[in-house]
Amino acid sequence: MKELKPCPFCGSDMVEFVPDEKQLIKNTTTGFIWCYCCDFTSDSFYNKKIATRKWNRRADPKNKLLNKPLTLKQLQQMDGAPVWIENGMESKWCIVGSSEWFIYGFTDPEICGGKYGKTCFAYAHKPEGSD
Repeated sequence: MKELKPCPFCGSDMVEFVPDEKQLIKNTTTGFIWCYCCDFTSDSFYNKKIATRKWNRRADPKNKLLNKPLTLKQLQQMDGAPVWIENGMESKWCIVGSSEWFIYGFTDPEICGGKYGKTCFAYAHKPEGSD
């Protein structure tokens, strides 16, 4: 079994597969990956092998040069994905579709108080030089 890569949010290697409390499927162990350092958890997956493969998936570093702000259409297709948000007042990682940074059902003028694409941007990768 492949070892888990460090947390993509905080860089900690204190991550592990955690079985779900209730196992609803026979002959497998569903569960999620948990970072003990920043408390981030992945979605629950069918088994440890799939969870590990998904957790270890990382963007191709060559594409970092193409780190343009995401379009609204791109954001609407990224449910559960981490994005770097910059809005002029703060910069932070958020999860699309979470209560922290909800995107679904919004139209362009409603995102970031009507400022998405002007002073508020979302990126697939943290831009170089960001706080």
